[in-house]
Amino acid sequence: MLASMFSPLSGLWQLPIRLIVGVILAMHGYQKFFSPDGINGVVGMFTKWGIVMPDITAPLVATVELVGGICLVLGLFTRYWALMLAITMIVAIGAVKMPLLTQSIPFPEIWKFATSELELSLLAGCLALLLAGSGVASLEKMLFKKEL
Repeated sequence: MLASMFSPLSGLWQLPIRLIVGVILAMHGYQKFFSPDGINGVVGMFTKWGIVMPDITAPLVATVELVGGICLVLGLFTRYWALMLAITMIVAIGAVKMPLLTQSIPFPEIWKFATSELELSLLAGCLALLLAGSGVASLEKMLFKKEL
C-alpha cells in the first residue's frame, strides 16, 4: 500500500536531503561570517585546533559552507558542492572531533561518538548527493536539462 502511494515520488528522494543538509550548512557558514566574533573568531578556533593556515582556511570553509549550502538547496552544481562539503566534514571530524574521543570524558565510551553526530550525518548526506546527484527537482535540471 505505501509503495503504491510513494512510488510516483521516488525520484524526489534527494530533495529533502538537499534541503536539510543545505540549510544546516548554509546556517553554519553564515554564522562563521556574521557571529559577534566573525571570521576572526573562527580563525582563532582553527588556530587552537591546529588547522593549517587558519587565516586562509577559516574564510574558505565558511564560504564553502555558506555558498555550498545554498547551492545544495537550489540543486545547483550539487555533486561538486557535495564533494567539497564532504571533504570539509571529514576534516572537521578528523581534526576536531576525533581528538575528543581520546580525551577522558566522564561518560560511557559510546557517548563520546555523540560529539560528532552532526558532522557524520552531514557527511552521509553529502556522500549520498555526491553519488546520486541533485535529482529531478533541481535548478541544474531546469537550466541544463541534465545533472552535472
